[in-house]
Amino acid sequence: MEEYKERFFAHFLERAQLSLEKYVEFVKDREEKLRSCYADTIQIDSDKLMEIVMVDAAFTVLLLVTFAEGNISECFRIFNKPYYISSIIDDIFLLENQLPLFIIEELFAKIEIKINSSSKKEADEGGKGQEDEEETKGGGGGEKGGGDFFFIKLVCQFVDLRGDIGAEGYDPMKLIDSPKDIDLLVKCGIIDNTLGDSLQAVNIFNSLAQGLLMTVENHYAYLREQLQTYCKEPSHKLKAALRQHYNTWKIALRKHYLNTPWVVISVIAAVILLVLTAVQTVFAVIS
Repeated sequence: MEEYKERFFAHFLERAQLSLEKYVEFVKDREEKLRSCYADTIQIDSDKLMEIVMVDAAFTVLLLVTFAEGNISECFRIFNKPYYISSIIDDIFLLENQLPLFIIEELFAKIEIKINSSSKKEADEGGKGQEDEEETKGGGGGEKGGGDFFFIKLVCQFVDLRGDIGAEGYDPMKLIDSPKDIDLLVKCGIIDNTLGDSLQAVNIFNSLAQGLLMTVENHYAYLREQLQTYCKEPSHKLKAALRQHYNTWKIALRKHYLNTPWVVISVIAAVILLVLTAVQTVFAVIS
């Protein structure tokens, strides 16, 4: 992640119109309050702490801003890697990784966010009763920070990106929801249900989906089609069946006849004896 953090840091300074010196001063002025937010004394010197906070805060804020705008530039290819985003969301919930909220909020308020009209309408409706001054920040078609309501709503939307089972928007008609789904997959030859219980298989599949990032883009669709086409060929089916029987025989041989050194020696001796007997028989017939 360090490569991404460096990119985000440089772009954050540009978006927030902050010089490096001004950013250092911003965080330095809040060091005492920042340290007081943690229950335990932070055993890190001032310079190192400032470096960690500056980089991680810039990364977090710009990640949220980019998510809000939906305008993903070449600099933010991380959004094309769902497993990275899922890991980031998990890290956000780790207590030892959390930054004080006031730092994030103050930095978030410094960046002009170019949100679309629907998002702006939601933020304005939810933020009714706030000062008019806050609604007119930023200008130029954007809003700086978008207000406290928009910030909290944005964080909630971002951490819900993974689409956990049971989350809002989850469509059970689509990842397996009933024993009939398992039976259909078995019938189509997609899976082998060695459990014997379709309901138990359903529970296993649904538990596997928890904590994973769901994406509408299927990166393996072409590969899946190739595999299905290959498996439908009769010759390939025969090869697969023969290979399966061979593996079964090999496993049984190892388990029952080659499980100890003495058994191995006995099998070898028996094979040698069988070969010698065959050779003797051949010579007897010839003579």
